[in-house]
Amino acid sequence: MEHIDYIYLKENGISSQLCDDVLNEYASTDEWKVATVAANAVRDLRNCDTISISKDEVKTNDIRTDLDDRVYESVWECVGEYLRIHTTSICNIERDSGYELTRYKKDGFYGPHIDASGRRPRELSCSVILNDDYEGGQLAFFDRQVTLNLVKGDIILFPSNFMYPHEVLPVTSGTRYAIITWIC
Repeated sequence: MEHIDYIYLKENGISSQLCDDVLNEYASTDEWKVATVAANAVRDLRNCDTISISKDEVKTNDIRTDLDDRVYESVWECVGEYLRIHTTSICNIERDSGYELTRYKKDGFYGPHIDASGRRPRELSCSVILNDDYEGGQLAFFDRQVTLNLVKGDIILFPSNFMYPHEVLPVTSGTRYAIITWIC
């Protein structure tokens, strides 16, 4: 399938230690909020919780600021590799949208969707996998024609446009943690 050429998986794109550091700081906090879709909580489309770990009101100490900086370095190293491979595909990359930590508990999922947004144009979608001690929760593309079992430390990038519909399949046991961002 030619679409696969624009899905870029970097194994060990983020260190195991950084994954653990993020989870040690945020997993047990009471700051989690119900995830939204276009500013609305829609549990039948997206059933997970989030924390925006890049906003100043969340970065309340040096540890959190350091974590945000370290995640940024890992993500942008991967973005640089993507852009070197796909030199004519993407233009006007300037920034990311900040980092959103997601938590999918048992039965958590995100149904089929695309990441394009009229409010904030997005070129690439990025997911950083922080753990793999759960079952289910695969990232699936193209009506589940492609299903990826991502593991701790993987970073995946793909176009945010209508050509790349994707979903997070239901978690059947454990809790899935990932950081997401969009490259604009």
